[in-house]
Amino acid sequence: MGRNPYAKWNTQIKGNEPASEEPSAPPEVIAEGFDVTMTQSLGDGVEAFTWKENWLVVHSFKQGDRQRKSLDKRIEKATDSIAELNVTGRGRKRLSVDETVDAVQQILKRYKVTQLVQVDYETTTQTIQKRAYKDKPARTLTVTTVTVTTRLNPEAYQHALQLLGWRVYASNDLNLTVPEAVYGYRNEYLIERCFGRYKGKSLGLTPIYLTTDERVKGLIRLLSLGLRILCLLEFSVRCALELDSQKLSGLYAGNPKRATVQPTAELLLRAFRGITLTIMEINGVCQRFLSPLSELQQRILRLLGVSDDIYLALTG
Repeated sequence: MGRNPYAKWNTQIKGNEPASEEPSAPPEVIAEGFDVTMTQSLGDGVEAFTWKENWLVVHSFKQGDRQRKSLDKRIEKATDSIAELNVTGRGRKRLSVDETVDAVQQILKRYKVTQLVQVDYETTTQTIQKRAYKDKPARTLTVTTVTVTTRLNPEAYQHALQLLGWRVYASNDLNLTVPEAVYGYRNEYLIERCFGRYKGKSLGLTPIYLTTDERVKGLIRLLSLGLRILCLLEFSVRCALELDSQKLSGLYAGNPKRATVQPTAELLLRAFRGITLTIMEINGVCQRFLSPLSELQQRILRLLGVSDDIYLALTG
């Protein structure tokens, strides 16, 4: 067994909130977990390679709550779909016992609640007398109706709840603690996020008709320059905010007081919307009129280490 079994940690390890010397309320516990040292091997005999891994088993309360809500919604949808099988009338096929059982199993499988929802079947047989009509003689029909009722399996449901929100992290760093591993995972760099910007409005790499592979490569390489600028812009502002333990507010439309320590490049650029440069000739003299920078725009430039002169020079 590794260190600190069932060790708990709190929001202080998130690393997203600036440090404060003022006393505050006790931090909220967001997760719990423990670590186990496991020995792994590859190969047989003298050529076997053996190493140790640190397995960190983490239970996130928020993730568990989201999964519980998703599970409850799937159970609700499954029970509603099964109840629909009991509805009879014009335009609805009367299912046999085998057809009903097959339909129920398909519903439970579709919503992945086979072990959680228990189903009871009740069969009733009714004899109906049909009068003669045109060329059809009078006859007696036997109609079988299958009624389906559902109920939740409490033991299976509680067992499923106990498994929600758990995740296992594997690391070859045996000195890595559970809080350090979670902190590193939450703040890891994801290169896929940068590539996803190719399909956004900022770069707009959309399917177009290019005749040669060279032109396709050229377009992607050209847009990669814009991608690097976006990443550099975002990285520079975030580093400056983290260095000064500050937040940036005013970026979110409709919520000017909302602050963040991780603004995106798209939000930073959007803050400069509405800037205009008007050039006109008055009495034979060329005049330039430039929109003044707001306080937010000036702060973004300071975070980037850029002087306001680069903007004011447009009037020169």
